[in-house]
Amino acid sequence: MQDNDNENKIEMKKRGLPIGLVIGIVSLIILVVTIIIIAVSASGGSKTKAQEKLDLGKKYLSELNYEQAIIAFNEAIEIDPKNIDAYIQLAEVYVMTENYDKAEETLIRAEKEIDSEIIKAKKDEVKKAKEEKERENAHSEEPTNLVTPVLTEADMTTPEPTITEEPTPTAVLSLTPEPTATPNPTSSPIPTPTYVAMPTATPTPTTIPTQVPTATLSPTPTPEPTATVMPSPTPTLEPTATATPSPTPSPTPTEEPEEETFEYANVSGGVAIVRVIDDTIDEADISTTSDGRKIVSIGEEAFTECSNLENVSIGSSVKNIGEYAFYECANLEKATISGATKIEAGAFADCYSLTSVSLPSTLTSIGENAFSGCESLQSISIPSSVTFIGDDAFYECGTNFVIYANNDYVREYCEENEIDYR
Repeated sequence: MQDNDNENKIEMKKRGLPIGLVIGIVSLIILVVTIIIIAVSASGGSKTKAQEKLDLGKKYLSELNYEQAIIAFNEAIEIDPKNIDAYIQLAEVYVMTENYDKAEETLIRAEKEIDSEIIKAKKDEVKKAKEEKERENAHSEEPTNLVTPVLTEADMTTPEPTITEEPTPTAVLSLTPEPTATPNPTSSPIPTPTYVAMPTATPTPTTIPTQVPTATLSPTPTPEPTATVMPSPTPTLEPTATATPSPTPSPTPTEEPEEETFEYANVSGGVAIVRVIDDTIDEADISTTSDGRKIVSIGEEAFTECSNLENVSIGSSVKNIGEYAFYECANLEKATISGATKIEAGAFADCYSLTSVSLPSTLTSIGENAFSGCESLQSISIPSSVTFIGDDAFYECGTNFVIYANNDYVREYCEENEIDYR
């Protein structure tokens, strides 16, 4: 019996080595799994916080609160430095506020963190927008140069009356020596030799009596009319001065603030359309106000249910089209967009008569339901600059609706949403 017990103890000792090793391995695996779970949960938490900041920034952007939007997007980048959407949205805000240098700096930061074609495409887009803005500024300075020659012409007309003053002093000078000759009738032979040299006439004695009556012309009658000549040019100058201000006051009374079609709000870089005052309009050309201010944005629901609107042309200065801006414009047939970078959610939703939409090469984002319910829209060409399309952006468009895709992102979107594309 004792031998059997010893054998059992030996077997247990032999088995004890692998059991301890297994326990150590299992403990190590549990530790590694725990670390991975903590890391994943921490990264998931940071991504959740980054997404919250990103959504907050988009909300501020839709409200045209650019300062708060910039803060929110920067916070999202600090939490998650590899969040592509945060960089894109931040650069977009800087473009909308025409701060192109900041937009380029943001995308350079993004390139250091992320190797993405989307970032490169956005960088090229910002560069093009910056060059276009510089061309616009150079072109806008040309009319100001045209005003300067008008002013110089007016200035050149003013010295003309001064030329008329030149003969007047000469007339005065000619009169002053003549009265000095009047006391010389007592000594008639003295003036005669001096004046005889001027006519160069040989019969000097005959001219002496003739010059005596000529002295009668100099004393009294001639200076009096010359005195009347002096004030005469001064009143003539006064009406000429009234001619110069005539071009300037003429445009000022033509301002018609009471006949504005839209209500505006001041934003960075210009003004935004808040609402339509005259909802009977059938066409809208959106670029500048009647007093020359630049329209940079169309606010949320600004044109909603404008049932008479048939054609809208949105100028290159407008960078953002707000949420549901043209919602249920039932008779809108054509929309031409020249320089927008972002079309917000539902911007043209339920525009049942819409058949033609022109999108610019500056466009980067199309929000969810942007063109949903446009049942007459049969096709649309999406430029290569677009890097984001929201859910159901083209839901319930025409029965044979086709998208002309110009980059891989748009083609992938069409495949995922079962939309025909070319």
